[in-house]
Amino acid sequence: MKKWLNITLAAIMLAGAFPVAFSVSAYAQESKIMAYGVDVVTDYVARGQDLYIRTLVRDGQEHGALHMEPAVQPSLTFFGPNGVSLNLWGSFAASNRADDKKKGFVGLGRDDELDYTLAYDWSNKLGGFTTALIYYTYMHACYGASDSCAYQEPSAVAPDAMIKWALPFAKAMGPYLQHYANSVPGASYTVLGIGGGETIPWGLSVGSVVEGVKDITGKVGFAMGPITVAANMAYRPNPMLVGYDKDGKYLPDPSKNTIKDYPPAIFWLTFSWGGEVVEKTGGK
Repeated sequence: MKKWLNITLAAIMLAGAFPVAFSVSAYAQESKIMAYGVDVVTDYVARGQDLYIRTLVRDGQEHGALHMEPAVQPSLTFFGPNGVSLNLWGSFAASNRADDKKKGFVGLGRDDELDYTLAYDWSNKLGGFTTALIYYTYMHACYGASDSCAYQEPSAVAPDAMIKWALPFAKAMGPYLQHYANSVPGASYTVLGIGGGETIPWGLSVGSVVEGVKDITGKVGFAMGPITVAANMAYRPNPMLVGYDKDGKYLPDPSKNTIKDYPPAIFWLTFSWGGEVVEKTGGK
């Protein structure tokens, strides 16, 4: 693990050694020093998976395309010189946070998450590039039966090394290729996507793992100043890649083995607010 981290950090430092060209102007220029924002989502969905699905299991409900289980997800990014940035991103469940030992339910509060991303951006004739190291921490993570689940200190999982390539053509559609590499077997993830729009932001991506396509995720929204509302959909072509068996039975709960509750598509909404802090440099 230590060796893997050293290799990842070395790769990021090597990327930082690429020459960056600057254009000098007599006119004032704006440089971004900080970005901030917060999302309120109607469900926490990541890589095609509903991460709060166990509330449906607790209540004996079949899984469906819509699951109302909101979370608040703030973000703060600091920008340094020459393309270096540090992002802090969190996710906090808004309901069903407490354990229920009688029902064997592990509260969603145990999934409270804070992630740190150290990134470096640069561009050349081949397009725009980002390399990053993403470190995930969970505030009170506890896996297993809740009756044996006691409070735990914040824990971490193996970090991702990420590289993103913004392709140099069809820029109006913003094509990109992104790969997350992880030392945990089966945890790596690759995304091919497009997106754009200011007043009507949109995006479409295909996420895959070694076993095949995990999700096809799309969004379309409406932006008015610092506020954006977006509708999201994730199509999951293979139930075995999102927590079910080949027949669509949900694996983590043996008591539901007779129920085929796999929804091939799930939907959720995102309400976003954010902005930037910039400073002017240069002449006029």
